[in-house]
Amino acid sequence: VNLAMAYYLVGRYADVVALFDRFGGAFEEEPAQHILLAAAHGQLGETAAATAALQRLRRVSPFFDAEVYAGNLAEPAHREALLEGLEKAGLE
Repeated sequence: VNLAMAYYLVGRYADVVALFDRFGGAFEEEPAQHILLAAAHGQLGETAAATAALQRLRRVSPFFDAEVYAGNLAEPAHREALLEGLEKAGLE
């Protein structure tokens, strides 16, 4: 999950998706996987995949708050990038 976050924060969205395609089963109950997948798919314009990731996120973390989660990132630009991806994914 940490490598996926690093990939996301440097704009390597396709690498986030590829990483979870390869190893995602190990993190199926980890909200961060679905957060990063949704955001990465959102940034890539892959609406159906982003929607599916958001649905899985809601299943494992029904009270997820994007602002709170993004607030854990020290850099304002990183927070904005994550929130932007989640917005593009369709998170309201």
